[in-house]
Amino acid sequence: MKNPLPLLVVSLLIWVIGGSFLYNAICCGFPGPSLAIKDGDQTIAKSSQNIVFSIGGAKPEISDQVKEALSVASNYLNDAPQKVLLIDGEYLETETSVYNEELGLFRSRRVSEFLHTLGFDPQQVIARKGDNERVLTEEDKVYGGVSFRIAELPFYNLKIEDGQDFVSSAANNLRFKQSAFEFEPPSEDVDKVFKSTAEYLKKNAAKKLIITGLFRSDEENTSIVTDLGLARANQIKNIFQDLGVSSDQLTTLSKVNEELLFPANLVNGAAVYEFQERAITEESQAKEEEIVSQIEEELKKDDIKLYFERGKNSLALSQNQREFFANLIRYLDSKASARVYVEGHASSTGTRSSNLELSLERATFIKDYLVRNGLNSEQIITSGKGMAAPIATNDTEEGRAANRRVEVFIK
Repeated sequence: MKNPLPLLVVSLLIWVIGGSFLYNAICCGFPGPSLAIKDGDQTIAKSSQNIVFSIGGAKPEISDQVKEALSVASNYLNDAPQKVLLIDGEYLETETSVYNEELGLFRSRRVSEFLHTLGFDPQQVIARKGDNERVLTEEDKVYGGVSFRIAELPFYNLKIEDGQDFVSSAANNLRFKQSAFEFEPPSEDVDKVFKSTAEYLKKNAAKKLIITGLFRSDEENTSIVTDLGLARANQIKNIFQDLGVSSDQLTTLSKVNEELLFPANLVNGAAVYEFQERAITEESQAKEEEIVSQIEEELKKDDIKLYFERGKNSLALSQNQREFFANLIRYLDSKASARVYVEGHASSTGTRSSNLELSLERATFIKDYLVRNGLNSEQIITSGKGMAAPIATNDTEEGRAANRRVEVFIK
């Protein structure tokens, strides 16, 4: 009788590998040789075939059967504007590619580009890099290489409510670009929500609105304040102030939210709202005045010197400078009579008249930048000093660079 051990070992290996494959397919959405697009537990579209890539390649091969399944998903999303299709690009570490570890991301992007030709709204498709290696290879082909999932967009709708006393909502929301603090022009419905909320606040002086701006940790902070969430909250706060709401009734906070999604590099909402009772007492007012006085004292200790390259519309700010501007915004909000001075300076290179003009241009650039970040333009005084107030020698390039500056301060 032959030794049954080798046959037993082979059978066990087949059982283990096959079981693992099946487990991945059922539990983890393994792309395998077939395609399935799900919204939660519901299968929206499927095909017995799948997208195919060459090993190490990012160009998708898509059969007519797969196109039909993708078109079904496109129609589903057209009827559900609050949802998006997530495409996770995947690959095997054993694949040799010019894209290296970014192969998965390139695969998802190429598939995303193809989906646009099938009628998918670019604002409902997000290409991402997958987290694992759920890829099936056969000969020189990769089956799958991307996996699909339909998800709800967080904060797609705008809703501001104060229990049963006040509710206002819209079927859409403010939208911010990724790594940006300025919002896209709002719809009429969103405008109505902010107007009705402003009226509610003005009629209820004992109420205040907490605006918490949201941001994802991988976003770049392009604002003047400590983080992008606070900058977004400040922009929303300005909407209410422009509608006549007192700054005393508005508080801005920030919070990291890793669930934010950016279809077409845009995020919906990026803020949450909460009403609180506002204690209006002599004690609370005295405490607020004390805080503002402390902020004023800190701001007067030193001015901020800004250096920038012409032609750029942003500044590289230190954390201390961001904290200065965050305090400055609060100070100006609390003290309507306060003013901030923006003073431009130049080196000795060039004529006196050209340097005066150049220094004023620099001051105006900074003023515009501060206004974009939420400061009230009427509280900003600009001036150009030319080369009249150097802080370093003009005999060296380093000294001249130090003199080409803008100073921001209060008196």
